[in-house]
Order: sequence, then C-alpha cells, then structure tokens
Amino acid sequence: MLVVALLAGCGLQAIAASSARAEEQTWQTILRQQLRSERGCVLKHIVFVKSFPLGNRQALEGRVRCIDGREFDFTREKAHHHFRLQLCRPSVC
Repeated sequence: MLVVALLAGCGLQAIAASSARAEEQTWQTILRQQLRSERGCVLKHIVFVKSFPLGNRQALEGRVRCIDGREFDFTREKAHHHFRLQLCRPSVC
C-alpha cells in the first residue's frame, strides 16, 4: 500500500510539472506570435522573465531580444490579456 501511495504521489507531481511546462510554453507561443505580428520581431531569446502575484492572479513581465537586435519589455497582467510591448531604447544622460 505504501508503494502505491508513493507512486501515486510521484504521478501527481509529474502531472503538475507537465501542466506548468505546458502553461509556460503557451504564453511563450502567444508572446512570439504577438511580437511577430505587431512589431515584426522574430524572437531570438527571452532575456529575463518574472512572474509575480497581482491580486489573486499571476502577472508576467520581462524582456525579449529579436533576431535584428531590438529588445522589447513585455508585461501581461492577466492570462487572457494581450502582452503590452514597449521598445527598449538606449538612454543618454
């Protein structure tokens, strides 16, 4: 019985991890498509991303780099919203 319980627990952890990976891949796919359609950016890589609680939901913010060298900051407050994209430009003081 103990072995069955342990295996069931491992199975639940694997399902949770798989679900988290699928959710991460979903937002990345949406971000990639939005960058291409709105900004003509072919995503090279995600520079950084962080998830943080905002009320009772998780918000995302980060920065991406396009193949052509441009960088965009992105934010999304709710999972069903579009990303807000802002071009990063060097500032001169």
